[in-house]
Amino acid sequence: MIGIKELKIADYFPQITEEKLASDEELYFAWWLVDLYKAGYVLNALHEPTTFELSDAVTKPYRIETQLKTKLKVVDGTEQVLDGLVYTPDFAIQWSEKAIGIFCATLDNPGKITYKNNPIMQIVRKRGVDYWGYVEIKPDFDYNNMTRAAKIKMNWTYQKHGVFVNLCKVGKSFFKKTFTPERYYYNNKNGKRRAIKFNPRTLGEFINSLSK
Repeated sequence: MIGIKELKIADYFPQITEEKLASDEELYFAWWLVDLYKAGYVLNALHEPTTFELSDAVTKPYRIETQLKTKLKVVDGTEQVLDGLVYTPDFAIQWSEKAIGIFCATLDNPGKITYKNNPIMQIVRKRGVDYWGYVEIKPDFDYNNMTRAAKIKMNWTYQKHGVFVNLCKVGKSFFKKTFTPERYYYNNKNGKRRAIKFNPRTLGEFINSLSK
Protein backbone atom coordinates (compact mmCIF):
# COMPACT_ATOMS: atom_id res chain seq x y z
CA MET A 1 0.00 0.00 0.00
CA ILE A 2 1.25 3.48 -0.86
CA GLY A 3 1.19 5.66 2.25
CA ILE A 4 -0.09 9.21 2.11
CA LYS A 5 3.35 10.70 2.68
CA GLU A 6 5.33 8.02 0.87
CA LEU A 7 5.26 9.78 -2.50
CA LYS A 8 6.93 13.19 -2.37
CA ILE A 9 6.83 14.96 -5.68
CA ALA A 10 9.96 16.96 -4.82
CA ASP A 11 11.95 13.71 -4.75
CA TYR A 12 11.44 13.55 -8.50
CA PHE A 13 10.96 17.22 -9.42
CA PRO A 14 12.84 19.37 -6.85
CA GLN A 15 11.07 22.59 -7.86
CA ILE A 16 7.60 21.16 -7.18
CA THR A 17 6.09 20.59 -3.75
CA GLU A 18 2.51 19.73 -2.87
CA GLU A 19 2.13 23.06 -1.04
CA LYS A 20 2.84 25.02 -4.23
CA LEU A 21 0.15 23.32 -6.28
CA ALA A 22 -3.04 25.33 -6.68
CA SER A 23 -5.61 22.55 -7.10
CA ASP A 24 -6.26 18.83 -6.82
CA GLU A 25 -6.03 18.65 -10.60
CA GLU A 26 -2.49 20.01 -10.53
CA LEU A 27 -1.60 17.48 -7.82
CA TYR A 28 -3.04 14.59 -9.83
CA PHE A 29 -1.17 15.75 -12.92
CA ALA A 30 2.07 15.88 -10.94
CA TRP A 31 1.47 12.28 -9.84
CA TRP A 32 0.92 11.40 -13.50
CA LEU A 33 4.25 13.02 -14.36
CA VAL A 34 6.01 11.07 -11.60
CA ASP A 35 4.98 7.77 -13.22
CA LEU A 36 6.28 9.06 -16.57
CA TYR A 37 9.53 10.09 -14.89
CA LYS A 38 9.98 6.63 -13.39
CA ALA A 39 9.45 5.10 -16.84
CA GLY A 40 11.94 7.45 -18.51
CA TYR A 41 9.50 9.52 -20.56
CA VAL A 42 9.90 12.72 -18.51
CA LEU A 43 13.24 14.16 -17.37
CA ASN A 44 12.07 17.15 -15.35
CA ALA A 45 9.04 19.30 -14.60
CA LEU A 46 8.60 22.83 -13.27
CA HIS A 47 5.54 24.47 -11.71
CA GLU A 48 4.53 27.93 -12.96
CA PRO A 49 7.93 28.29 -14.64
CA THR A 50 7.53 31.43 -16.72
CA THR A 51 5.26 34.46 -16.89
CA PHE A 52 4.61 35.79 -20.38
CA GLU A 53 3.69 39.42 -20.96
CA LEU A 54 0.77 39.59 -23.37
CA SER A 55 -0.04 43.29 -23.36
CA ASP A 56 1.30 46.45 -21.79
CA ALA A 57 -0.66 48.60 -19.43
CA VAL A 58 -2.31 51.66 -21.00
CA THR A 59 -1.47 54.95 -19.38
CA LYS A 60 -2.20 58.59 -20.12
CA PRO A 61 -0.81 61.87 -18.81
CA TYR A 62 -3.04 64.25 -16.92
CA ARG A 63 -2.85 67.82 -15.63
CA ILE A 64 -4.85 69.26 -12.74
CA GLU A 65 -4.96 73.02 -12.40
CA THR A 66 -6.20 74.56 -9.17
CA GLN A 67 -6.54 78.30 -8.72
CA LEU A 68 -5.27 79.32 -5.30
CA LYS A 69 -5.50 82.79 -3.79
CA THR A 70 -2.09 83.91 -4.98
CA LYS A 71 -1.12 81.44 -7.69
CA LEU A 72 -2.21 78.69 -10.02
CA LYS A 73 -1.30 75.24 -8.72
CA VAL A 74 -0.49 72.78 -11.51
CA VAL A 75 -0.06 69.05 -10.92
CA ASP A 76 1.15 66.86 -13.79
CA GLY A 77 0.98 63.10 -13.53
CA THR A 78 0.27 59.81 -15.26
CA GLU A 79 -2.66 57.52 -14.67
CA GLN A 80 -3.20 53.90 -15.68
CA VAL A 81 -6.48 53.34 -17.48
CA LEU A 82 -5.99 49.70 -18.51
CA ASP A 83 -4.04 46.95 -16.76
CA GLY A 84 -1.37 44.99 -18.55
CA LEU A 85 -2.03 41.30 -19.16
CA VAL A 86 0.28 38.43 -18.26
CA TYR A 87 -0.05 34.66 -18.43
CA THR A 88 1.68 31.91 -16.44
CA PRO A 89 1.26 28.28 -17.60
CA ASP A 90 0.91 25.72 -14.84
CA PHE A 91 3.76 23.39 -15.82
CA ALA A 92 6.80 23.14 -18.05
CA ILE A 93 7.86 19.58 -18.86
CA GLN A 94 11.18 18.34 -20.15
CA TRP A 95 10.44 15.23 -22.20
CA SER A 96 12.96 12.57 -23.13
CA GLU A 97 13.68 11.39 -26.66
CA LYS A 98 11.77 8.25 -25.70
CA ALA A 99 8.54 10.25 -25.35
CA ILE A 100 8.61 11.71 -28.86
CA GLY A 101 5.86 10.24 -30.98
CA ILE A 102 4.11 8.76 -27.94
CA PHE A 103 3.40 11.62 -25.57
CA CYS A 104 4.64 14.62 -27.52
CA ALA A 105 5.69 15.90 -30.92
CA THR A 106 7.12 19.04 -32.47
CA LEU A 107 5.21 21.20 -34.90
CA ASP A 108 7.59 20.20 -37.71
CA ASN A 109 6.52 16.57 -37.36
CA PRO A 110 5.53 15.41 -40.88
CA GLY A 111 2.73 13.18 -39.59
CA LYS A 112 -0.59 14.01 -37.96
CA ILE A 113 -0.53 14.83 -34.26
CA THR A 114 -4.16 15.72 -33.75
CA TYR A 115 -6.30 14.62 -30.85
CA LYS A 116 -7.92 11.62 -32.59
CA ASN A 117 -4.54 10.03 -33.25
CA ASN A 118 -3.52 10.19 -29.60
CA PRO A 119 -5.55 11.66 -26.72
CA ILE A 120 -2.51 13.03 -24.91
CA MET A 121 -0.12 14.07 -27.69
CA GLN A 122 1.42 17.39 -26.66
CA ILE A 123 3.18 19.99 -28.75
CA VAL A 124 6.76 20.56 -27.61
CA ARG A 125 9.70 22.60 -28.76
CA LYS A 126 13.25 21.35 -29.18
CA ARG A 127 15.90 23.40 -27.40
CA GLY A 128 19.32 22.01 -28.21
CA VAL A 129 19.01 18.34 -27.32
CA ASP A 130 16.05 18.87 -24.97
CA TYR A 131 12.31 18.84 -25.62
CA TRP A 132 10.23 21.22 -23.54
CA GLY A 133 6.49 21.73 -23.46
CA TYR A 134 4.09 23.91 -21.48
CA VAL A 135 0.82 22.75 -19.94
CA GLU A 136 -2.30 24.50 -18.64
CA ILE A 137 -4.32 22.40 -16.19
CA LYS A 138 -8.10 22.66 -15.98
CA PRO A 139 -10.73 20.41 -14.34
CA ASP A 140 -13.19 18.32 -16.34
CA PHE A 141 -16.00 20.70 -15.39
CA ASP A 142 -15.48 24.25 -16.64
CA TYR A 143 -16.15 26.44 -13.61
CA ASN A 144 -17.03 30.04 -14.48
CA ASN A 145 -15.96 29.53 -18.09
CA MET A 146 -12.30 29.61 -17.02
CA THR A 147 -11.19 27.23 -19.77
CA ARG A 148 -12.32 29.66 -22.46
CA ALA A 149 -10.38 32.49 -20.80
CA ALA A 150 -7.27 30.30 -20.58
CA LYS A 151 -7.52 29.31 -24.25
CA ILE A 152 -7.53 32.97 -25.27
CA LYS A 153 -4.33 33.59 -23.30
CA MET A 154 -2.78 30.41 -24.70
CA ASN A 155 -3.47 31.49 -28.28
CA TRP A 156 -2.17 34.95 -27.55
CA THR A 157 1.00 33.48 -25.99
CA TYR A 158 1.72 31.54 -29.16
CA GLN A 159 1.07 34.51 -31.42
CA LYS A 160 3.28 36.86 -29.43
CA HIS A 161 6.01 34.58 -28.08
CA GLY A 162 5.86 31.49 -30.30
CA VAL A 163 5.24 29.33 -27.23
CA PHE A 164 2.64 26.59 -27.54
CA VAL A 165 0.75 25.75 -24.34
CA ASN A 166 -1.09 22.43 -24.15
CA LEU A 167 -4.45 22.25 -22.40
CA CYS A 168 -5.01 19.23 -20.14
CA LYS A 169 -8.38 18.69 -18.49
CA VAL A 170 -7.35 16.50 -15.59
CA GLY A 171 -9.89 14.22 -13.98
CA LYS A 172 -11.53 10.88 -14.53
CA SER A 173 -11.77 11.38 -18.29
CA PHE A 174 -8.06 12.21 -18.52
CA PHE A 175 -7.04 9.03 -16.70
CA LYS A 176 -9.50 6.95 -18.72
CA LYS A 177 -7.98 8.22 -21.97
CA THR A 178 -4.39 7.73 -20.80
CA PHE A 179 -3.45 5.86 -17.63
CA THR A 180 -4.07 6.19 -13.91
CA PRO A 181 -1.00 7.12 -11.84
CA GLU A 182 -0.14 4.76 -8.99
CA ARG A 183 -0.65 7.36 -6.27
CA TYR A 184 -4.18 8.18 -7.47
CA TYR A 185 -5.38 4.74 -6.33
CA TYR A 186 -5.23 5.97 -2.73
CA ASN A 187 -7.09 8.80 -1.01
CA ASN A 188 -5.21 11.93 0.04
CA LYS A 189 -6.48 12.09 3.63
CA ASN A 190 -6.41 8.55 4.96
CA GLY A 191 -4.42 6.58 2.41
CA LYS A 192 -7.24 4.10 1.89
CA ARG A 193 -8.05 2.70 -1.53
CA ARG A 194 -9.90 5.27 -3.65
CA ALA A 195 -13.24 4.32 -5.19
CA ILE A 196 -12.55 4.54 -8.93
CA LYS A 197 -15.68 4.35 -11.09
CA PHE A 198 -13.94 3.37 -14.30
CA ASN A 199 -11.54 0.65 -15.40
CA PRO A 200 -8.09 2.10 -14.74
CA ARG A 201 -5.11 1.01 -16.74
CA THR A 202 -1.40 1.20 -16.13
CA LEU A 203 1.13 3.22 -18.09
CA GLY A 204 2.29 0.02 -19.78
CA GLU A 205 -1.25 -0.85 -20.81
CA PHE A 206 -1.72 2.62 -22.28
CA ILE A 207 1.51 2.34 -24.29
CA ASN A 208 0.44 -1.04 -25.62
CA SER A 209 -2.98 0.34 -26.62
CA LEU A 210 -1.39 2.90 -28.92
CA SER A 211 0.04 0.20 -31.16
CA LYS A 212 -3.27 -1.56 -31.69
